[in-house]
Amino acid sequence: MEASPSSDHPLVIFNPTANRGNMEQHRALLRHRLEQEPQAEYVETKRQGEAQERAMNAAKEGRPIIIVGGDGSVHEVVNGILSAGRRVPLGIVAAGSGNDYALHTLKLPHAPATAIERAYTGRLVDSDAGIVNGRYFVNSFSVGLDADIAVAAGWMKKIPLMSGQRLYYGTTIKQLLFGYHRCPWLKFTLDAGEEPVEVATGR
Repeated sequence: MEASPSSDHPLVIFNPTANRGNMEQHRALLRHRLEQEPQAEYVETKRQGEAQERAMNAAKEGRPIIIVGGDGSVHEVVNGILSAGRRVPLGIVAAGSGNDYALHTLKLPHAPATAIERAYTGRLVDSDAGIVNGRYFVNSFSVGLDADIAVAAGWMKKIPLMSGQRLYYGTTIKQLLFGYHRCPWLKFTLDAGEEPVEVATGR
């Protein structure tokens, strides 16, 4: 991974659909902060995958990146940066329904104003990343029950008031009670060239 010189033209990526679209407070605070950073480029994403593309292009130019969104937005931006083969500063403003990586792994602030200021001025720290099937991940990689619950949560978050811990606890109970009527088998390899490992994921 090649280190890139830091640019004074950061890219600020804002996901307007994070937190069920309840992003007005984040938008207002961010725009106020941007008045102090006239060099920054501000963009609101309009489609899935756009954050990854924009992050990749910014990383190739050696520009710092700030993402305002949830775990999915962070996942896209991380893949954009790492696929560019560059090391650039990444600021994260937790604004989604879960925010597991930002709040629990990195211990970043939850209050929007504090989180935005930390994204601009915080101390840089190294963070590990993994790769599976050509996609990078920074928080966790799961198979079986945990992965199934994460997928189901994507649908459950459309239900009113389902967010944060309520979303994941509710999804877990739903999947345990109604999601497993048969025992599927999963094949995977931990390292290229190894023999596949065959496991039962649940009954």
